[in-house]
Amino acid sequence: MEWWLWAVLGIVLLVSEVLTPSSFFLFFFGCAGLALALLTGIGIGGPIWLQWALFSLISIVLLLVVRRKLLSWTSTGKQHKVDNIEGESALIRTQIAPGEIGQVELRGSTWNGKNLGTLPLLPGSRAIVLKVNGLTLELKREDE
Repeated sequence: MEWWLWAVLGIVLLVSEVLTPSSFFLFFFGCAGLALALLTGIGIGGPIWLQWALFSLISIVLLLVVRRKLLSWTSTGKQHKVDNIEGESALIRTQIAPGEIGQVELRGSTWNGKNLGTLPLLPGSRAIVLKVNGLTLELKREDE
C-alpha cells in the first residue's frame, strides 16, 4: 500500500480519537498507521501482507504497553463522586407530591428530585438528599 494511504489512515484514526470518547484506543492505531506511512515512505514497509501485520503488531504493542501509562498521566487523580451530596439540603424549585419527581437545585445545578416523604415539597422550601439514583436525587422534607 502507498505511504500516503497509511498516513491518511493514521490521521483519520487520530482525528477520530479526538472526536469520540474512545479512551485512547484509536490513538494507538493512528500512531501505527503513521509509523507504517514512515516505513513504506522510506522503502522498508515490505509487501502488503507484512504492512498489515506490522500495523496490527505495532497497534497492539502500543495499546498494551503505553495505554495504561498514558491514562494515568492524563488523569487528574481526583475522583469526583456525586454520592457525597447525600445529607445535603436541596432547594425545591417546583412542587413535588409524595412519590413524584420535580425540579430541585443543589450546588448551583438543577436536578430531578423525587419526593420519598409523605408530605409535599413546596417551591422555596428545603429537603434533605437521602440518596442519589442516577441523575435523580431522592429527597425528604427537612422537618419530616
